Amino acid sequence: MENFEEVVSTAAFAERQNKLAAYGCLDEDSGVLNHGMLQTHLREALASFADHRVPFSILCIGIDRLDAIKSRYGGGAVTAMIRVAGQTLENSLRPTDFLGRWMENEFLAVLTECSDDEVTRVGERLRKMVNQCKVEWWGDNLEVTVSMGATSARTADSAELMLRRAEDGLRDCVKQGGNGLVLRQQ
Repeated sequence: MENFEEVVSTAAFAERQNKLAAYGCLDEDSGVLNHGMLQTHLREALASFADHRVPFSILCIGIDRLDAIKSRYGGGAVTAMIRVAGQTLENSLRPTDFLGRWMENEFLAVLTECSDDEVTRVGERLRKMVNQCKVEWWGDNLEVTVSMGATSARTADSAELMLRRAEDGLRDCVKQGGNGLVLRQQ
C-alpha cells in the first residue's frame, strides 16, 4: 500500500510560525496573521483579480456572544475563545487561503480562487467546524459559534468596498440571531 498524502511536519509548521512571529506578522492572542499581513494579502488578491480575473472572496467572521462571555467569565475566557476559533478556522482552510485577526473580535479570511457559489459552501463548512469547538473554562464548557459576512470580488472593487459589503453582511447575520452566514453581492 502506498500513501500519496503529503504530510506536513509539526516541526516545519512550528518553524514557519516562529519566523512569522519574529517578523511581527502574527497576532499574539489568536496565533493567526495580524491585520497588517492580511491587508497585504487582500491587496495581492485584488491585483490578481484586476490583472488576470482570478476570482476571490472574503469572509468577515465574528465570534458570537463575546460581550456576554466576558462579563460572566472574564477576559481570559474571551482570549481562549479567540485562540480556539482562530486556530480552528486557519486549520480548516486551504493552504492558498489566508486568515487573520482583523479587529478585536473579528477575523477576516481571504479565499483565493473562490467565487460567489463557493464562498457560501466554504463559510458553512467553517461555521460547522467552529461549532464543534468547546472551551473548558473553570468546569464549564463554553460553546463557540460564529457569524459571517461574505462577498466576492467585482469589477472595479477596492479593498474598502469589499470590506464594507462583508462587514454589512456580518452585521445582518448578527441581527438575524448569529451563527450563520450572509452573502452580500452588492
